[in-house]
Amino acid sequence: KEAAWQGKEAEWSRERRDWEREREEWVRKEEVNDAREAGWLAKEAAWALKVVEWAAKEQAPEGGSGENGHMAKSATDTELATRCVELEAEVAAAREATAVALREKEEALAQEAELREQIDAAEREVFVVTTRLKASERELRCALRTRDKAHQTNEQAGVKLAADARAIAVTNPPALTNPPAVT
Repeated sequence: KEAAWQGKEAEWSRERRDWEREREEWVRKEEVNDAREAGWLAKEAAWALKVVEWAAKEQAPEGGSGENGHMAKSATDTELATRCVELEAEVAAAREATAVALREKEEALAQEAELREQIDAAEREVFVVTTRLKASERELRCALRTRDKAHQTNEQAGVKLAADARAIAVTNPPALTNPPAVT
């Protein structure tokens, strides 16, 4: 039973190490994905800015001279500036959301590590208690065997004493304790 228990503990330990390796790999992949997502958000913002710039260039008059040209350029600049502010706000919001998500993820990982430590401590305690229980069971079995042997020895001694007493009684009858009075 002891060997089977140790085999199971070794198997559980291997499974736990495999699980921890998979979890670490998953965490690394999540970090890579988070970095990629932040990169994609930055690229999207850059592309959106370029689209706005291209649109502004297309809407601007060719010569840009005269009153109408100046007004169109001014309106395009205003639209471009407004769109840039909007894009900067979107990028800032995306960065903040990413930072919040990363903080939440780190907190979850810390909680998971704390729970893992508690589980490890509980597993160690179970192992200690189980080991003590097995030792107590062995001691109990030993004490029961000793008790049974003592009972058996006592029974054998009682049987022998009874047989010896019968043999003595047959060969030497008991003396009269109160002899008849002499007159």
